[in-house]
Amino acid sequence: MIRFQKDQTHLLRQGETLKFGRIKFLVKELRTSLLPDPLTQRHVEVDSANNTCKICLSEQSDEENPLISPCNCSGTMKFIHVDCLKMCVTSQLTVKTTEKCVSYTWKSINCSLCGVPFPNSVTANNRTHAILLVNQPEPPYFILESLASHGSSRGMHSISLKNTESVLLGRGHDSDIRISDISVSRLHARIKYHGDNFYLEDYNSKFGTLVQVENTELKDSEQVSLQCGRSLLEFKLKNK
Repeated sequence: MIRFQKDQTHLLRQGETLKFGRIKFLVKELRTSLLPDPLTQRHVEVDSANNTCKICLSEQSDEENPLISPCNCSGTMKFIHVDCLKMCVTSQLTVKTTEKCVSYTWKSINCSLCGVPFPNSVTANNRTHAILLVNQPEPPYFILESLASHGSSRGMHSISLKNTESVLLGRGHDSDIRISDISVSRLHARIKYHGDNFYLEDYNSKFGTLVQVENTELKDSEQVSLQCGRSLLEFKLKNK
């Protein structure tokens, strides 16, 4: 992972993994305009034999609320209505709203019978249905998904930059996105929006801000810090 210190800026890209202290986040979505929802989808089997929903026990099914099979359950437990699935997922979420951020936390969003994780959205009969109803404010905004470790809760944060140029991440009360972990500084990092791009900056944190990358390019006189486990390696390209 590349380590960023104070005054260093990184251009954020969708799909990157960020690390603040020992807490990791996936850049789930970066949106600067009103585009189709890119959240993870799953194509699912749709009932065609008048089966019943395992939640409401109804056989009724239509385009708005089809009977689908989103997990590995079989037999009479195989199908569930889209609306019933949304209800099951929503019941497992804890939602907290601030001026700039809506945060969702959960222990797991899995089928209680077979244990398979439910998707963020499903595609049935060429129609997409959002299952995890994450707030999508007017752009520009971004969504971070916390990556759980050691049994901790997972979460997703939807952050609007419509009326501000930046948001702060950290453990303290002054942070727009609060990360409750002792390894995270009170004001750890900042994400700002400029020129249709999102940029990540370290805020002089104790342990630095890290970004997981596949490859990087060294420029003349530029120093890059790579962290591998507990080892910090510094590279610098010098002119001949």
